Order: sequence, then structure tokens, then C-alpha cells
Amino acid sequence: MSETRVARPSDQEVVAPLPVKADFILAAYPNIGTPKDAGKALRVPESTIRQLCRDGQLRAFKLGTNWRIPKAWLLEFIEGGGSNGEN
Repeated sequence: MSETRVARPSDQEVVAPLPVKADFILAAYPNIGTPKDAGKALRVPESTIRQLCRDGQLRAFKLGTNWRIPKAWLLEFIEGGGSNGEN
């Protein structure tokens, strides 16, 4: 009887993460959200979202003194693996 071997990654190999289902993550996100909304969706502090906006890593615009992040731009950020694609 011959044995069938299944290839498995060793402990030292890096396994790529599964694709993120961004539509599921952003299901409750409004069409144009705030840093608080984005932080809640991504499970990070609001201050982190504000810093990403200031640094230009997350596309956003200011309405007066308040940041606004369209759902489409947040989706781009997620699909880009945490960058806006320009870096």
C-alpha cells in the first residue's frame, strides 16, 4: 500500500492570509463615514485613523475641521493591504 503525502507548510514558512471580505466588514459603514466609524469597522482606535488620514495613507477629506472617509476609499485602503496604492 502506498502512502499519500499532503504538502503542509513548515513552521518557518509564511502562509498568506486569506482574502478579506471587505464588503462584510463595511456592511454597516455609512457611504461617507467619520474616523470613529472607520475605527469601529477596522477595530482600531479613532486616533489611528486620524493619523492615517493626516499622513495620506488613508484617502480622506476635511469638511471644516472634521475628517470624512467615503466607503469606497476605505474599501480601497483595505483591498490595498493598508496603503492607498501610491506608496
